[in-house]
Amino acid sequence: MPALAAELRAGRPVSIPAVSSTDVDVALSRRWRDLWQVGENVLPLAFRSVGNGIDAMLSILLDQVTRSSLGRRAFGLQSAHVQLGLDEVSLSERKVAVITPIVEQLVAGRPAVEVLALLRNAAVTLGARRRPNRLPRDGEQIRQSELEALRQRLGRRDLIPGLTVHQAKGCEWQRVGVALRPADLVRLSQGLHELEPEDCVLYVAITRACRMCGRLAGSDQLTLEADEAMDASGI
Repeated sequence: MPALAAELRAGRPVSIPAVSSTDVDVALSRRWRDLWQVGENVLPLAFRSVGNGIDAMLSILLDQVTRSSLGRRAFGLQSAHVQLGLDEVSLSERKVAVITPIVEQLVAGRPAVEVLALLRNAAVTLGARRRPNRLPRDGEQIRQSELEALRQRLGRRDLIPGLTVHQAKGCEWQRVGVALRPADLVRLSQGLHELEPEDCVLYVAITRACRMCGRLAGSDQLTLEADEAMDASGI
């Protein structure tokens, strides 16, 4: 890693070997949504930034899972509480009692559309100002697919955290997997430039590793077009 970091700082071309998510201690990406696509043992700490009531409830649900599986809080939890108008101080014990049965329903195979309905009802039970509305366009289907992705991870014993590069800044792990898009591979093959913002993000991501950094298998299938499609869905 010291040699690789020196090459990156010098602006020389480098290549990052492909690795499986089961070979690393953490997965990093620019965006939360990409982390759900690079390995079923990767448990991202968020689905997205919280922008509405159902996203807030999904964040609270995810927090229950990340705490029990990784010992870490979900990212954006405070924003979720604000979105719903919940008092965090008086919420902790009641939240476990309300959310745990919903996690169990997800594990048991209850359809994602019904789990979303349970979360909407739970918001009121927790003290939210109102029951979260249904989302327009294909927003509901996207959240259902996210619940399915979470379902695939429940019960696994080999889960690792998934973080954005921004959240990982200042941290280090022995083995790091990074989601690198085709454009990122081109940048690395040409050498990074310290004044280019995108190059700086790549440098920070790669240098979070103390011993080994690898390109997460399948991450080069993540495309800008997919991003644009997701953004058009109001995410």
